[in-house]
Amino acid sequence: MIFRFNMNKGKQRIALAQLDDWKLISLSDEEPEYKTFEKDGEIGIPPDYHNDLNATHALLLHCSENVMNSDQWEELGRQLEVAHPTAILAPGMMSGGDDGSDYYELACIFTISAEDICGAILKTLNLWESE
Repeated sequence: MIFRFNMNKGKQRIALAQLDDWKLISLSDEEPEYKTFEKDGEIGIPPDYHNDLNATHALLLHCSENVMNSDQWEELGRQLEVAHPTAILAPGMMSGGDDGSDYYELACIFTISAEDICGAILKTLNLWESE
């Protein structure tokens, strides 16, 4: 899992929540662990994307429909392949890219941990911060 140690989870969670239309409405420099978020006019707490595959799946759907273009979706497939040690496309899913792989299909069918999906999303959208 190559993403885990470069950007702390707090920063990752804020970036992921903002992609999912959560707004950070207050941030205390004195107590950085206390943050207030709002979505659709309601105050709340964003999902724990790193540990909740359902929330991560919903975020992926949101990003595919509202955030990423087809080139970014393809890049997400590449990032997922990098993060997964045994990346294999299902038989029949190849649609004949120049190098024999179809990363768009890979992004659609890949199985990987929620934490690694989160890292791949942030890297794809250039939101990953190296520390």
